[in-house]
Amino acid sequence: MDKGSKKETRDSLSGLEEKYRTLLSDDYRSLAFVFLAQILYRKNELNKAMDVLIKGLRYHKQSVTGRFLLGKIYYDFWMIRQAKEELQAVIKLSPDNLAAGAMLVQMYRSEGDLDKSLDILKLLKGFHSNEEGITIEMKEILYQIENKERNFGTVNKEDVGGYRLPIKAEVYNEEVATVIMAELYISQGLYAKASWVLEQILKTDPNNVEATKKLAQARIGLVNQAAGFVALKN
Repeated sequence: MDKGSKKETRDSLSGLEEKYRTLLSDDYRSLAFVFLAQILYRKNELNKAMDVLIKGLRYHKQSVTGRFLLGKIYYDFWMIRQAKEELQAVIKLSPDNLAAGAMLVQMYRSEGDLDKSLDILKLLKGFHSNEEGITIEMKEILYQIENKERNFGTVNKEDVGGYRLPIKAEVYNEEVATVIMAELYISQGLYAKASWVLEQILKTDPNNVEATKKLAQARIGLVNQAAGFVALKN
């Protein structure tokens, strides 16, 4: 986007911001708060957007869009507990919400809570049966669970809804668990695979600074990809 287009876009957003602020007129009972927050988010004014959402959600607790965006902002600020609370509320209100589900899955996976990740994926699979990305991620998590529980018995197929699918070991072995491989996945937009590779590296080398940086990059890319919200760059 050239400078002229950026200025035009920002001017347009500023005009819309003024419009919705006028509609609100300090009365956050209006649903205009959601649109104002989206505009502020796109302008990268995250603190202002968060303030608008918190005030508006006092009156509109069931606003899926409002709660999702607030959860996204919390995640941007690395306020993980608050982000999870908002996204869990979104899933309760709208269990087919793919973006909220994807964000929750990544947060649970980063915490090592594979069972909760799998539960959400199973829920999403029920609404998005043709979504190949869900099946792929379920395979990855099942592979991790089976490895984790190898010394404690096998995973019960019924516990995972019959989605215990085989994964070729050579695809997920130590030989390919390199930062270079992760960078390749990131460049292709395969953020889930990049995250998995980097997590394997950090298990054996927790002080690997480059892997830590790339993992943060992969997770942010995955969340932004799932969320569909893109903030304007300065």
